[in-house]
Amino acid sequence: MTGSSGLGIGAFKQRLPREGEALVRTRMLSLDPANRAENQSRYYLVPAFLMVAPDLMTEPNGNGICAEVDMGLVAMHIIQKNPPTDNALKQEWFWSTFEHVDNVPLAQNACDPTAPQDCSWFGNLDCTADLSGSTEYSFFNRACPDCEVNQPPRKSSGNPEFSWNATPPYAKDYLISHDGTTGLGTQVSRCWEIYSLTEDLNQQWREQLAQVDSVFQNYMLVGTQWGASLSNPPDPKVPQNAVPGFLSNSVVETYLQTLYDETKPFQSGSCISCHSAAVLPAATKASANFSFLPFLAEPALVRKDLATMMQEFQQEAGETGDGSAPPGDSGE
Repeated sequence: MTGSSGLGIGAFKQRLPREGEALVRTRMLSLDPANRAENQSRYYLVPAFLMVAPDLMTEPNGNGICAEVDMGLVAMHIIQKNPPTDNALKQEWFWSTFEHVDNVPLAQNACDPTAPQDCSWFGNLDCTADLSGSTEYSFFNRACPDCEVNQPPRKSSGNPEFSWNATPPYAKDYLISHDGTTGLGTQVSRCWEIYSLTEDLNQQWREQLAQVDSVFQNYMLVGTQWGASLSNPPDPKVPQNAVPGFLSNSVVETYLQTLYDETKPFQSGSCISCHSAAVLPAATKASANFSFLPFLAEPALVRKDLATMMQEFQQEAGETGDGSAPPGDSGE
């Protein structure tokens, strides 16, 4: 940015350090390997083994799930904190979130991020989808255009709260009944518009990526949010610790998009407002610097002692019929 009223290059003449904390979080969609050739043209794919413990199954069968699947990238957060500098660049966290272009439809009368106080869907997640286009969406089934959207699935009764079916669809217990049949997953729409400048940027990048036949031509930037302190906020219902006030990924924060309660940070459609509640497990009043990872590092969350798990894994992998170690392994 140049000009007398902007932040000129002179402020960055010094060599900036390359360090700076960064985190990447993704959401993947399980796809059938039989359709790999077709899916590779639309998704960034990662071949994987899906493993689910028996106690998490709808009907525990003693084996759980061990299936070969293709994981298709549908959403990604890239989070980075500015490194310390001697100039005006503040040490703030930046959240950038990306989605696959086929994920969900935009809502009718979608909220304008430049005027969040006027959002007609504020506090209401049932943002009616605009289906004027012809896109076949991954998280919205056109067979039920009037179904409620962005509604959490009902928990199982008598099983784990959220259990897996032994075969696809793995979330069979949570499919929505429609017209006497069962077969619709959670219907999702995007309640917020994307900034017009961001849309222009997406178009430019997608065109360039298409020229090199990159699968990333099928992805888009939804928005970027950074920590800030707002003076004279437009409305008390708008978060005051981030710009823009609201930012969410439709398939990661589906059930939070238009919510905000300053007394309940985990019910907020703002990345920074939610993460501001992150604390250390040993001192719950001490900030964990916007990261929930330290709080998750609890021995109680580990299903089995790591040494025991590794020993069992090695025993299973090393069995060749006579109990000997696999080739290339001395067994010591």
